[in-house]
Amino acid sequence: MQLSFFEPMDNSTLEEKKGWGIDSLEFIPAALIGISEKTIVYCNKAAVAIFNASDKNKLLLKELPDFAAPRYKEKLLTFLQIISGSPNSGEKIILKFKSFAGKTIELELQHVTASFEDNDYCLIALRNINSDKKKEIVLHTIIKILNAGNSYTSIEKLCDYLYRTVVEIIPVSNFYVALYDKSSSLLTFPYYRDNFSAKPTDRKFSSGLTEYVIKSKETLFLDKEKIRHFVRKGLIASLDTPVTGWLGVPLVIHENIGGAIVIKEYNDENILTYDAKEIMEMVSYPISRAIERAIVDNERKKYTEKLQELNKAKDKFFSIISHDLKSPFNSILGFTEILKEQSSLLEDQEREQIFNSLYNSTRNTYNLLNNLLQYSKFQVGLVEFKPSPISLMQVVKENINILEGTALKKQIYLKNCLKKDIVVSSDGEMLNSILRNLINNAIKFTKESGEISISALEENDFVKIRIKDTGVGMSAETLANLFKMDARKSTPGTNKEEGTGLGLLLVKEFVEKNGGQIFVESEVGRGSEFSFTLKLFNS
Repeated sequence: MQLSFFEPMDNSTLEEKKGWGIDSLEFIPAALIGISEKTIVYCNKAAVAIFNASDKNKLLLKELPDFAAPRYKEKLLTFLQIISGSPNSGEKIILKFKSFAGKTIELELQHVTASFEDNDYCLIALRNINSDKKKEIVLHTIIKILNAGNSYTSIEKLCDYLYRTVVEIIPVSNFYVALYDKSSSLLTFPYYRDNFSAKPTDRKFSSGLTEYVIKSKETLFLDKEKIRHFVRKGLIASLDTPVTGWLGVPLVIHENIGGAIVIKEYNDENILTYDAKEIMEMVSYPISRAIERAIVDNERKKYTEKLQELNKAKDKFFSIISHDLKSPFNSILGFTEILKEQSSLLEDQEREQIFNSLYNSTRNTYNLLNNLLQYSKFQVGLVEFKPSPISLMQVVKENINILEGTALKKQIYLKNCLKKDIVVSSDGEMLNSILRNLINNAIKFTKESGEISISALEENDFVKIRIKDTGVGMSAETLANLFKMDARKSTPGTNKEEGTGLGLLLVKEFVEKNGGQIFVESEVGRGSEFSFTLKLFNS
C-alpha cells in the first residue's frame, strides 16, 4: 500500500476538509504531526503545545530534524526514511528535541496511519517522555513524603529526610525550611543546609526573600537579574552572598501560609529550572502536611510533658504541705508548749536557746510559705509580668541589706562587686525574689567566716549576674537534679538550716520569664556559683 502525505494545512484548509474527518484530530489529546519527507505539513493543537509553540505557523513547513537535539538528528532521519514507505503502524523511537521555550524535551515518536477519503496517510504520534517520567517520579516522591509524615515526630529529622528525597529529583545542595509564627511574628529555621552561609538565628519577620514568599503566598523563582530587580525596587533586602538561582515555595500549615521551602544555587545556572519549580510546587502540599503533622505531634508531646510536670508539681505540693510544712509547725508548737508549761523552770540560757530556735523555725516557715505561695501563683498564671528599667546596683544593695543580719550570724561577708550601675529590663518583684533566694541559698551552704560575692558582666544585649560562695559545693548528681521538681530534695545547711528546694525552682521560672537563662557551676568542697542573665534596658 502506498502511503499519502498531507499537503500543508492551515485553518482554512481544515475547514474545507471537515467533511472527511481531519478536523477530529485537532481536539484529541494525543500530539500528531503529518510529515512529507522531512517537512512538517500538518500538526494538531496537542503537537503545538508539546513544542511550546505559540501557534501552528511555528511548526508548519519546518523540517522536523531542525528541532532535534544535535546528537539525535541522524537517528531521526533514519526513522523518517523507514516509515516513509511503510504501511505498518507501530514503529517507535525515543529522541530528544528542543522546545520553543528553550528546554530539552524527550519525546517518543510512533508511526501511525490514518485513512481519509480512501487514502492512507502517514502520521507521527508524539509522547512527552519527560512529562510522563516527571509525573511518575513526583508521584513516587509524594508517597514517600506522606509516609515520612507518619514516621517522623522530630521536625529536624523530618526535614532532613525531605531534603534527601528532593535531592533524588533535583540535584541541590542548598536547602532550608523556614517556619513563620504569626502570633509572635517570628521566623525560625528548623532545617538549614548551605555551602556558603551559616544557619541564621531566629528573627523577626522582615524584608527578606523568604518573607516575600510568605507574604505573597506564591512561589518565587529568581535568577541573578530578577534578584537585582527586586533589590532595586526595594521589595527585598540584598543577599549577603550572590546566587545564580533562588526558588521559594510557600508552605500551608494549619490552613495558613506558615513558612517556606527554599532552594538556592550559587554556581550552576541549569540546576534551578522551571521543571524544578513545577516539581517543588507539586510536592509542597504533601511536605506541608508532613511538617504540620510533626508540629502537631511535637505540640502534643510538649502538652503531655507539661501535664506530667504539673502532676508532679501537684504531688510535690502535697508532700511539702504534709511533711515540709508540718515539721516546722511541730517544732514551733513544741517550743511554745515548753515555754507555756515550763517557762518558770528554765534557765536564762535555756530560754534564750528556745527563743533562737523558735525564731529560726518561724523564719524558715515564713520563707517556705512565701516561696510556696509565689510558685503556686506563678504556675496558675496569677503572677503578672511587669518589666521595667531597674538599677541593678540599687536592687543588689537592697537585698544585701535585707540578708546582712542572717549572714552576720554565721560571720559571712556579703561582698558587692558591681563596679558600675547597670540598668536592666526586668520585673522588680521577680528580680528581688531571684536575688533573695540565691543569696539566702549561698548563706545556707557557706560555713562560718566564709564569703559571698555578687558581681555582674555585660554580654552583648544581656548582663550576667553572678552569686559566688565559698561553701560546701555540690556533687555532679545534685547538680543534674537541681531544677527538677520530681527530684527536689533539700539538703540541710552548714548550721542545719532546713529548706525545701522550692526556692531554686522559683528562681529558674522567674529568670526564664524575664527572658534570661540560669547557670550553675559547683564542686564538692570548693563552693558554688549561680549565675543568670537579664536583658539590658535600651532606652
